Amino acid sequence: MNGKNKNGKIIEIVQLASKNRMTIPKKIRDFYHLKKGNYVAFIRNGDDIIFSLLSEKYIEGCIEGNAETDKMEQLKKEKQRRELVDTTVKEYVSKFIELETVVNELEKSKKEPPKKNSSHLKILQVLNDNSLTGMEIAELTGLSYDGIRGRISELNNKLGYKIEYDEKNKTYALKQG
Repeated sequence: MNGKNKNGKIIEIVQLASKNRMTIPKKIRDFYHLKKGNYVAFIRNGDDIIFSLLSEKYIEGCIEGNAETDKMEQLKKEKQRRELVDTTVKEYVSKFIELETVVNELEKSKKEPPKKNSSHLKILQVLNDNSLTGMEIAELTGLSYDGIRGRISELNNKLGYKIEYDEKNKTYALKQG
């Protein structure tokens, strides 16, 4: 039997025959070039069984008694190496995202400071040494009342001027300093 798992990978399913024997599916044998005489290992890993082809070099080392480690140790080392690579990649991605954020913030801060436009200049000119109501400023500059309020806010908050509003007299005045 064959099918696909949830990741879309093809899986081969075999049934144990008499004396608990099984036949390795032809697709697997062909893919891994398995033939009579090859050695395989069945390695218990929790609830899973890992089927692993053993290399001739590994078998020779075992037969000679010079094998540095068994297959399970090799698999553990490979798993540790993969985990280290995964951790390193995650750390680099995290640092890259942090760096990208810093670069974006620097680019935002490099934007040119706001400049005075003709509306700002008109307001500053009529307020020079004068205290005027919003309507008076509108008449003298040709700007709308709402436009004046917005430009005065920009002059105060973005361009560093100090234009004060006197609640009692309902007037605006440019303060020096």
